[in-house]
Amino acid sequence: MQGTRCDSNNSGCGWQYTLAALQNGSNYILHGYVIQPGDKLLVRQYQPTGVQGGVGLYFINGYATWDYGVLYDQDGQSSIQDAVVNTWHSRRFDLTQFAGRAVDEAVTITEGGTLPGPWSIYYQDFVLLSADGTVHKIYSRDKSVSAYLWGSAGMTGTSATVNHSGGEGAHQAVTTTYYHGDHLGSSRLLSSADGYPTWQGTYYPYGMEYTPPGSTDNTATVNHYKFTGKERDAESGLDYFGARYYSSITSRWLTPDWSAAPVPLPYADLHDPQTLNLYGYVRNNPLSRADKDGHCAEDFCIVEGGAAVYVAGAALVAGTAAVLSTPAGQRSLSTFTSAASTSISNSIHTITSFFSKSKDTTTPAPAVPTAGQSKPGDATAPVVPGTQSTPRSNPMTGEPGSTSQTTQPDGTPKQVRRYGPDGHPETDVDHGHDHGQGDPHSHDWGRPQDGSPPTHVDRAPGRPVKPEDPKPQ
Repeated sequence: MQGTRCDSNNSGCGWQYTLAALQNGSNYILHGYVIQPGDKLLVRQYQPTGVQGGVGLYFINGYATWDYGVLYDQDGQSSIQDAVVNTWHSRRFDLTQFAGRAVDEAVTITEGGTLPGPWSIYYQDFVLLSADGTVHKIYSRDKSVSAYLWGSAGMTGTSATVNHSGGEGAHQAVTTTYYHGDHLGSSRLLSSADGYPTWQGTYYPYGMEYTPPGSTDNTATVNHYKFTGKERDAESGLDYFGARYYSSITSRWLTPDWSAAPVPLPYADLHDPQTLNLYGYVRNNPLSRADKDGHCAEDFCIVEGGAAVYVAGAALVAGTAAVLSTPAGQRSLSTFTSAASTSISNSIHTITSFFSKSKDTTTPAPAVPTAGQSKPGDATAPVVPGTQSTPRSNPMTGEPGSTSQTTQPDGTPKQVRRYGPDGHPETDVDHGHDHGQGDPHSHDWGRPQDGSPPTHVDRAPGRPVKPEDPKPQ
C-alpha cells in the first residue's frame, strides 16, 4: 500500500489514517465468519522507517479489533502500530477475546504515527487460522484480491498494488513457499518460510477443488500445482500430465489415450474393462491411484526407457473364449528384441480379432493342448500359437501351492509366481526392474469382494522381498 500524508505543520492536518478492506471480487473476505476460541490472525509485514501501520478485523456490529482494547502480537506489539521497521516481521495475534463475533471485513491500516510525505507499507501471507486447523486465506500475492480504501482527508493518493516480488527488502524467507501433499501427491497445504500455513486445498475424488457453500474465503492462489501435483492451467482449468490434458470438472481426459507404436487399444488390459475406455482416468479408482504421465496409473506401467507402450493380449484356448494375459508393462521401443516385437504383433492381432464383429473363418483356431503341452497349472506358461516357445507371461491359474516362472532372453529369472489355495495368483516376485523397492521385489495379489477371479487390478504395488516369497526354480 502507498499514499501521501499531509504536513502536520499545515493548518487542519492532524491525526490521519487510511484503511483498506480486502475483497475477492465484490465480496469482503471473511465476511460472516464467526471467531472461535483459539483462532489466530497471521501476517508478514514490512514497515519502513517513518510509517506506522498494521492489520485488524471489522465486525458486523460496527466495531473493530482495536475498539475492544489493544490486540498484541507475540512480540508485544500493537496490531496497528508495529515498532519493527526495515525488515519483514512475522506477526501472530490470538483472537480468543473476540470469540462469537461475526467478521465483516479484514483490513490493513496506516495510521497517525506515519510521518508527512509519501509512504509505503507491505503485507504478505495474511491468513486467519481456525482453532480446528482450517486455513482461511485473506491475501497471499494473488492478483484477484482488491482493496476498498477509505480514511481521513489528509491521506491522499492512496492505492493498493499486488507485487509478486515481495516489495522492499524482499529476501528468501519472503519468496519461499513449501508444498505439503497427500498420498496421491495432491497439494493440500502451502506454508510460508516462517512455518505457518498460507493456503489449504480440498479436492473431490476426480480432482475438482472443493469450496464450502457460502464461503467468503479468498480461494485464489498463486499455486499452479494441485491435483496429484500436476500443473493446472489458470485459464482453462485443465491439468497437464505430459501425454495429455485432464479435466477435473468432467473427470475425463480431453483426448483418447495413445502410444508411440500405433495399436488398436493402447495401454489396455482385457482383464479389466475399465482400461478399454481411452478417456477414463486411472481405471475409475482415483482415491487410491494417480496417473504419472497421462498413460498409466502408478504400478500398472513398468518403464524401461523412453517412449513406451503397454502390452496386453488374449488367446482362444481349447475352443473357448478364455482370455489369457500377455506381459503387462511398458518397454522402450528402442530396447525391444525381435522376439518381443513378434509377441507384440501377435497380441495386437489377437486384440483386433477379439473385438471384430465378424469372425475370420479362414484362420484356424488354436489347437487344444495335448499330452506334453503346457496347460494352466503347469510350472510354465501356455504357449500361444505364433509365438516363440519361451513363455512370455505366467498363467492366471495353477495348481494350489505350485509356482510358475518366466525368464529373460538371457535365461535369468523374470517373474516367479506362486498360486494360492484357490488356484489363482498369490505372490509374484519380479526380477530385472525396480519399483523403488529394489530388484527383485514382490507383488501380492488380492481377491475381488464379489468372489470373481482376480485381475491385474488386484495386483498390489511392489514391496521388498520376504524370505517366504517364491524363489526362482
